[in-house]
This record gives sequence, C-alpha cells and structure tokens, in this order.
Amino acid sequence: MHSSDLTVVGGSIDSNIAGHSGGGVMAISLSTVRVCDGANVSNNTAARSGGGLLVQGSTLNVSDSGINLNGARSDGGGGVLAEMKSIVTLGDLTSISQNTARGNGGGLSLFKSSSLATDGRVSIYGNAARGRGSIGAGLAAASSCTVRLGAGAIDLSYNSAASDGGAIS
Repeated sequence: MHSSDLTVVGGSIDSNIAGHSGGGVMAISLSTVRVCDGANVSNNTAARSGGGLLVQGSTLNVSDSGINLNGARSDGGGGVLAEMKSIVTLGDLTSISQNTARGNGGGLSLFKSSSLATDGRVSIYGNAARGRGSIGAGLAAASSCTVRLGAGAIDLSYNSAASDGGAIS
C-alpha cells in the first residue's frame, strides 16, 4: 500500500508469502497501519525482509495484538522491518514472538532514522536472528534510530542472536 491507511481489528493476516519484502503487509510513503483488538499477523514469509510487516516512511501502531511466527528468509525484520523514518508504537498487550530473520532483528528491526516507542505491557520473546553475524534477535536498531521503552512491563526473553544482542542490539 502506498500513502494509504489500513486498520486490522480483531482479524488476521495469516500465511502469506512475498517474493521480495513485506510477507503480510508492505506499507510505504506516509501510510498508516493499525493492528488492534486481538488481531494477529502470523505465519507470513518474505523472501528478503519484513516477514510480517514492512513499513517504509510510514506509521505502525499495534495494541492488544500479536505479530508471531513470521519469517524473513534472507534479510532482517522477521516480524517487522521499519525503515526510512518510520514510526512504530507498541501499545498494551502486544506480543512480537517466535519470528525469525536471516539478518538482524528476528522480532523487530529499525533502520534509517526510524523510531520505536512502547507503552504498556509488551512482550518480545522467542525471536531469532540466525544469519552469520546477525544481531538483535528481539530488537535491532541501527544508528540514528530511537528506541523508547515506556511505562509498563516489558518482557524481552528467550530471544537468540547468532552474534550480538540476544534481546536488543
């Protein structure tokens, strides 16, 4: 989607395959994606990056929902890849779990001046960054990115990186 809005309320984006990036959703150029009220983005695969969702220059808001069991086969962001000044907000009761990337950020990967903020109970667990030299299995944030872990209980556990930063790098 290009310069568009998408809201997923209580539904699912499940078992999709992209030959390049954004296995479940690819949102570019000032798009807004909302995943809320028990929705799930799961079992999606991208040949390159952003197994569950890829956001470029866009906004992603997730609350009371899961991004689980997605995969990026040759690059980063098994669950989510956010780049090009994207803004990601993870609200209460959000889980990013059991996603896998061959590159950085099995759960969530931030690049090119993107930002992440959490608010409430957020779980980032059981993600893997498996490629040689891969970092940040739960969360990988490149230089010039901003991460703010806000109020609430943050659970970063059981993440596994091939190189550095099992939870965060």
